Amino acid sequence: MTAMAERPTTPTTATTVPVPESTAQKAARYVWAGVRIALGWTFLWAFLDKTFGLGHETPEKNAWINGGSPTKGFLANGAAGPFEDFYHNIAGDAWADWLFMIGLAGIGLALVLGIGVRIAAVTGGILYVMMWTVVLPRTTTPSSTTT
Repeated sequence: MTAMAERPTTPTTATTVPVPESTAQKAARYVWAGVRIALGWTFLWAFLDKTFGLGHETPEKNAWINGGSPTKGFLANGAAGPFEDFYHNIAGDAWADWLFMIGLAGIGLALVLGIGVRIAAVTGGILYVMMWTVVLPRTTTPSSTTT
């Protein structure tokens, strides 16, 4: 004889009671939303300024739509430190320009609109670290003078 287990015909689900949000939690949500939008705007503004040459950091004559390169000035003139040769070699390359601009637009839109925020946060962090490595100091120890 075989024993058969009886299965319930109705699904058993635990009922969850919503916990009311405290004032501090609600305030924190608004603060973090503001931070997310502000960070997104920094990426979006950089994209718009480099694309159209709005005059803040990129003059109109150097705008991407006017044939300028969004990466050439910063990578060619600002690169220092251990990665200087790498950044000088890719300064002004079309693939670097396209990747940089797509990254700025994608990260900015994602953060401002609140879609794909985790991916945008990771890629935005990577982009910020890469821009930081462009301007690393030439030496890691303070210069000393001997008398």
